[in-house]
Amino acid sequence: MPFTKVCMSGLTATGLTTLATILAERHRLFYVSASNALLDATQQDHGCADRSPDGYAQYFWGNRKAQSLYWAIFNRRAANVSTDQAIDELLLAELAVPRSSLIESLTSSLLAPLNNSAFHILLIAPIAERVRRVSLQLPMIPLVKLTKMVHSKDFRTRAIILRVWKVDLISESNRPCYDLVLDDSGFMKIFGGFGDREKEVFTKTEVCTAFIEMYSLIVGGQASVEEFNKTAARCRQVLLRFGPIVQVFPSVFLHPEQAMNLTWSHRHG
Repeated sequence: MPFTKVCMSGLTATGLTTLATILAERHRLFYVSASNALLDATQQDHGCADRSPDGYAQYFWGNRKAQSLYWAIFNRRAANVSTDQAIDELLLAELAVPRSSLIESLTSSLLAPLNNSAFHILLIAPIAERVRRVSLQLPMIPLVKLTKMVHSKDFRTRAIILRVWKVDLISESNRPCYDLVLDDSGFMKIFGGFGDREKEVFTKTEVCTAFIEMYSLIVGGQASVEEFNKTAARCRQVLLRFGPIVQVFPSVFLHPEQAMNLTWSHRHG
């Protein structure tokens, strides 16, 4: 029996966790999060009662004592990368688990074998917009300081992954690993600016849903011609409406006759 496997990646404040949880619920996918696993593994008694993504952010970034703990966790991870490696390997192994799942991880798409059966999504956003989003949760922290914090988190995360896997997280050469790349800078063309979180989340949800549905038809192998035609039309529709945020997408999804005959794990040739 075929299973839907979606891997999602994105740096801090690209909207990754928000979108991942929405898509997991919408498509009934078992949700696995690397960030949650790391927080649980590196500091069981961190004192954060609200374990939601926003709760973690407000606690660790908005509390002076918790900030020290947050960066101490990074220091421990840098000194001993075995925890990161074990979690990355566990999430990578999820690709072979016989269930439909969504894996939120910075490394799974980069480490997966070329001929894998998952659908890989990357979210990117300008640093200024990412800082602005963090500031909405933490208005008490000056933007200059928040910018340094976001840059520091990116740098440390990149360094750990480079040390463990010899893979550069932000290298442009990684783009072929992803089937769908959404760039929030495109919201400038769609909406004339940033700031409407509800519209932005809705837009990315609509785009991802259309392409995930076509992917699911392909790996399912039992869809009708009508279903392929309908889903291809939806993919074309979201591209017409929201094309500026879509940097990379599987062009075969726009052609139902080709999509029907595609073996997904062989999409790269």
